[in-house]
Amino acid sequence: MLAGGAARTAVAFNLPGLVILALALKDLRPGSRALENGIHGLLILASLGVATLTGSEAPLLVSLLWLLAYRMWRRHWMGGGDAKLLMALVGLYPYPSTVVGMALGWLVVGLVWTARLYRRAFLPALFHAMAVAAAPPRITREDLERRGVPMAGGIAVGFAVYLASRLLL
Repeated sequence: MLAGGAARTAVAFNLPGLVILALALKDLRPGSRALENGIHGLLILASLGVATLTGSEAPLLVSLLWLLAYRMWRRHWMGGGDAKLLMALVGLYPYPSTVVGMALGWLVVGLVWTARLYRRAFLPALFHAMAVAAAPPRITREDLERRGVPMAGGIAVGFAVYLASRLLL
């Protein structure tokens, strides 16, 4: 699926998006965080240029979501398989409605999973997660594997609802 998303991105001449995909898949990092942020910013601006030239929002949408998935994986907010699934589906279906569907599915499954995990402490845990904190706690890979939300399930549910709505409408 990821190869198909990359091929569709290549056909759309979204070279900055392909560079972002290569950076993500190889986990290439320059020496400093400032340089990395600058490179990512330039790639997003280049994708904006491609989107403007082609008259389609798809190149910018793909690049933004691929970079977001990569950075979430790097911060241990999502697993590698979850990030690749998100990247593949956005590459294959680069439409805002796809992203909205997957985000809603992710939210619903995440809330159900969190409610199941925390049971009676669900509301306090939810309010704690929504509270604005100076620095959120660092989540380790072990925490993610032990208590993480299965994001692939939410992404798949949201994508299935998106496809069903496209077939019915």
